Amino acid sequence: SAPGAPPPPPPPTLTPAQLDGALREAAGDAALAEPDVVLVYGRTFTLAGYPPWPLRHSEIYSMGRLTRASAAGVRGALARFGATAQRFGR
Repeated sequence: SAPGAPPPPPPPTLTPAQLDGALREAAGDAALAEPDVVLVYGRTFTLAGYPPWPLRHSEIYSMGRLTRASAAGVRGALARFGATAQRFGR
């Protein structure tokens, strides 16, 4: 910018409602659904990039490296999830 020129305007603020609308437009209502189970693949267990609020009641399983993913591993995780006692409240 030229000396003495006014600073550029700040970037527009994205509101939660606008973000919800953009997600629904891109992926439909399923984009904001709360999953019952989440399978996380990778060498390091992290939830980086996952929205925390929809995961608040989810069962989360670390599945290890993606290169070692298998149908049997997914079935095992789903069987473990199916055997989990769900306790809500008292």
